[in-house]
Amino acid sequence: YNLGNAFQQLGDLDAALTSYRQAIISAPNLDSAFCSIGRVLHSKGDLNGAIENFRLALSINQDVAETHYFLGVALHDSGSLGNAHDSYKRALILDPQHSLAATNLAKLLYENKQFREAAEIFSLNENSESQQYLLKCLYEMGSEPAIFTQLRKLIDNGEKNAVIGSYVSRAHKRYGIELRNPYCQKPLNFVHHKSLLHTVDFAATFGRIASTLLTDSAAEHRAQTLLTNGIQTAGNVFSQCGELGREIEMIIRTEIENYRKYFKESNEGLIRNWPEKYTLSGWIVSMAEGGKLAAHMHDSGWLTGSIYINVPPKSQPDSGNLVVASEDVENDAAVSENRRSIDVITGSLCLFPSSLLHYTRPFNAKEKRVVLAFDMIPL
Repeated sequence: YNLGNAFQQLGDLDAALTSYRQAIISAPNLDSAFCSIGRVLHSKGDLNGAIENFRLALSINQDVAETHYFLGVALHDSGSLGNAHDSYKRALILDPQHSLAATNLAKLLYENKQFREAAEIFSLNENSESQQYLLKCLYEMGSEPAIFTQLRKLIDNGEKNAVIGSYVSRAHKRYGIELRNPYCQKPLNFVHHKSLLHTVDFAATFGRIASTLLTDSAAEHRAQTLLTNGIQTAGNVFSQCGELGREIEMIIRTEIENYRKYFKESNEGLIRNWPEKYTLSGWIVSMAEGGKLAAHMHDSGWLTGSIYINVPPKSQPDSGNLVVASEDVENDAAVSENRRSIDVITGSLCLFPSSLLHYTRPFNAKEKRVVLAFDMIPL
């Protein structure tokens, strides 16, 4: 069991699984081993397997708050929101101080647009994530004075991430609130677009990883309410595809370093506070005819990217384009001075500050539109 923990910390998920399963052979009632298997399977994108193992752990010992919490996270990702709610609540009954369970319960309320109820929970916890979600709730509730106060509080506390950057920009556009943006004052100036077709063997790397994950009958999909006529893979592609996943991760890390070097003279916080260490999290999005992705941002990212593995022929000049915005997006049509439409084609790489809202213009074509999306997440 301890060997499995060591392998998991090293990122060797297959070896960790083997060790945990061997531990269960020796100790069939070791609930922590079943829980650990669930966590590994969740990381690998096997949500059903994760849920099954968390439930096996609870069948042995139902009084472990942490297991109820992890079950809740897996159910949450699978789209089973009612059951996730019950799991988070059970974790909090067993451990009223379980801050992660409380935070995730509040996130679920936020996703259900129960902003006032979510805000009440977030306000009880002073950790960074909860306070940022409190800001998001206040913004959705339209509480201008409270938004200003919360932004000032977070900035004064030294927060300089994408969430702060996004809401400083959007509050300025919506309310005229003037605040220093510690993340990036002019994020649209840091959008980078290039082709990878002549840089790497595109079909043998990105084409292959998309084919592997999209044709694997065992591969699972993550619930994605923002996506129309499409699917999103669960788990992290970089840890799901062995050597191919590692090869693609190295390609992306090289492009991220090239991005940093290109903007190295900038005094924006995005560059000046560049993370010394980071991890990459990636997933595949495949859209069918009429598919689109609604406006959103990636809260945990520092830099967000997308690689266009297949883009169908365009029926309209902006069909299937990526649009990035530093303002609130009420529709997916108009482009303004605070938005930029990027004409993506097969082989395109786009990198941009994670503070930017982004969305996909609808397209009409028989071919699938396939994208590898990823975040650079500070450690």
